[in-house]
Amino acid sequence: MSPTTPPPPPPLPGAFGNPLDDWPNEDLLFEQKHRDFVRRRHPRAAPILDWPELRALFAAHDPEAGRFRSRSRRLGVVAVALGGASLVLAAFLGAIQQAAPGWAPYLAALAALLAVASGATGFSGVLSGRDKARWLAHRFWTERMRQLHFQLIANNLPLAARAMADPSRIAEWERLRAEVLDGFEHAYMGPIVEALERMRRDLAEDQPWIAPAWAGAAEAPAPGSEADELFHLLRLQRFGIQRRYATYKLKEGAHSPRTRSRWVHGGADAMTVLALLTSAALGLLYVLLEPGAPALPILAGVGGMLAGLILALRVLAEGLQLKSETERYEWYLAAVDSLERRYEAGDGEAKVALLRDMERLSYQELRWFTTSFDESRFVM
Repeated sequence: MSPTTPPPPPPLPGAFGNPLDDWPNEDLLFEQKHRDFVRRRHPRAAPILDWPELRALFAAHDPEAGRFRSRSRRLGVVAVALGGASLVLAAFLGAIQQAAPGWAPYLAALAALLAVASGATGFSGVLSGRDKARWLAHRFWTERMRQLHFQLIANNLPLAARAMADPSRIAEWERLRAEVLDGFEHAYMGPIVEALERMRRDLAEDQPWIAPAWAGAAEAPAPGSEADELFHLLRLQRFGIQRRYATYKLKEGAHSPRTRSRWVHGGADAMTVLALLTSAALGLLYVLLEPGAPALPILAGVGGMLAGLILALRVLAEGLQLKSETERYEWYLAAVDSLERRYEAGDGEAKVALLRDMERLSYQELRWFTTSFDESRFVM
């Protein structure tokens, strides 16, 4: 490969890879290569899109959100696995008692220990909700920061365009950002519990704006090359990246809530049919066989095992919010696509209105996300 030949693109993840691993948050220009690209291609707009202070605050919360999410889900899955193993083992105790009575007391004690371990793990990491609460709080911070970035631009486009045309006005833009970020940290997000509860109580979903002054209509910038460039970049940075994110979330594979929902619900449905067949067979054999026949406790154990596995799968589906998450991303992707199509066809005033609609949509998606996981039980 010659020195001037660009390296090949990284391979797309397979069925068990997650295309969102190491998501670069390029809408916030999180990586240096993205900042360099914008500075090369759009030097006038780079100071508008590049917000180092916001990135620094974002970087303090994004890894923590991922860490607490992983820990919460890991503990939840372990609790369900231990509980499922306890139920399966308990289901076969009758057959074990008949075939190997010496082992029955030990296996019964093991089933009890598994049940206790399941309960202790679930209570310490899941039912008490500490890791989940931390995960949701940090994720709420990061997504409201992302919204702050685009709400500031969408509601101050005339100033942004003037700063692009006259570099001496960049300082005015930076002062506005500093003032907004200070209010965000100390007024809006001060007590995080209050900020979260305020959003959850917003049943009408009509309070998306972080700064109260932004609740009114926003002005469109004066027509010109600066406005055209801003509108073009905002389509890519706001609509395009959100559409790509939702598309990746729904991409078929083990990472996808859509795929996992199909697997979990399909497995539970198949096991339900098998459990019904097992129950019917057990009733028939009770009529046809002698009461002490070895097949009877074995078949009863199979039925109990299937019931335990069905319960475990249902708990996983509920805790991981697979159906709700799939519905949320399908709705969000369709809504972003609709807004983007109208944005491309609209004039300046329509584009401003649709940018504000995008911020409302982002707020609605965040509220759905935090509310559904906050109300979930068992596994998060």
